[in-house]
Amino acid sequence: MNASLYEITKKISIIGAGAWGTAIAIQLCKNVDELVIVTRRLNVANAINTHKKNISLPSFPLLPKNLISSTNIQDIQDSQCIVISIASQDFKDTLLQLRSLKISKEVIIVIATKGLLTDGSLLSSITSKILGNRCAILAGPNLAIEVACDMPSHTVVGADTMPFALEVSKLISTDSFVAHPTTDIVSLQIASCVKNVAAILSGMSDGLEYGANNKSWIVALALEEIEIFSKQLSSQCKVIQSKVVGDLSLCCNNSGSRNNTFGNKLAQTPKEKRMDFINDYPILTEGRNNLLQLTALANRLNLKSNLCSVLSNILEEPENLESHFNAITRLKDQ
Repeated sequence: MNASLYEITKKISIIGAGAWGTAIAIQLCKNVDELVIVTRRLNVANAINTHKKNISLPSFPLLPKNLISSTNIQDIQDSQCIVISIASQDFKDTLLQLRSLKISKEVIIVIATKGLLTDGSLLSSITSKILGNRCAILAGPNLAIEVACDMPSHTVVGADTMPFALEVSKLISTDSFVAHPTTDIVSLQIASCVKNVAAILSGMSDGLEYGANNKSWIVALALEEIEIFSKQLSSQCKVIQSKVVGDLSLCCNNSGSRNNTFGNKLAQTPKEKRMDFINDYPILTEGRNNLLQLTALANRLNLKSNLCSVLSNILEEPENLESHFNAITRLKDQ
């Protein structure tokens, strides 16, 4: 009998030491002998190795002893599994780096990045094209801080076949972080973008004090757009599965979401200062990148995304946020 992925995996590497990458690392350290987390920031790597603390994440707990950090991507070469958890705009360049390392085709790639390429292409598609390795999608619904603090959490692993999705789910699951398999990788990736756009708008709804009804309508519109995009890309997608709903609901209804917080703060900023707020906002807000990616995909598929249109108008003319936002209440079923 062939050994399972769980049995043969002794070393996992994670590219990206942000909140999500670090949270995943904390959990996966329970399952392997060694875990390497790669970061471009030398001070972060040094602090992890010396003090077992990610200094960019002060609210996170101390890190496991078998977690080490490096700024050299070559240190991942003997890993059996590589998790990529970086900003979506850096994803393709990272794949090209991995290809230059000539990593084995047996290495499993787990995509924890949320988003698409700038032209709207799926991350799973470009991974297969550039590397040719088997890949899986790690989708959520999760807040990184809760995963890091060992609070009971569930996540979704998508892959092109159920046996492979089950194998990766077993590799990733721990006593407090349980992965559930699916083969609907298209919907998971589309949802990872749409949810962030919806989360920004939901935060704006809170900032404007528009109440729960309006925010629930945003969630309903987001589900509809996930279905429309996904079915255009794949006739096999199941779309409205509980995992997609959970991820969307979490991001839209929780102030721990960076996208939600951005929208809330923007709506509460005085009109004349909103453009400066957008330009100077110091925290990575993935939903702003996802907006551009979804718009590119919509143009390629000849589709219209109402949520993207509303958010685009707001970010271009934030002084008119209220009037642009109110267009949401006039949107009807597509």
